[in-house]
Amino acid sequence: MSNYRNVLIKIDYISNPGSVWEQNAERKGNFPLRGRKPEQVAHEWIRKLRKEISNFTVVRVTVDGEHHITKAVLQLDVIPTDNLPF
Repeated sequence: MSNYRNVLIKIDYISNPGSVWEQNAERKGNFPLRGRKPEQVAHEWIRKLRKEISNFTVVRVTVDGEHHITKAVLQLDVIPTDNLPF
């Protein structure tokens, strides 16, 4: 994959999981990579979606309709442990 092209990213998610208003939904968008990996672009988009939709769970992330990158995207969301002296 070239890092200087557009990719179609699709995010399948469940909004309001565990509540009466739980529903399956999806978002699609065409994004330029600009030297970044598709996983990074999808992760940035998910962070923006979290501001718009406060409570949702990512089910699946695909690139160009065929590459399943959910695990790689969710690994970017893990907060590293702090090695601060205090």
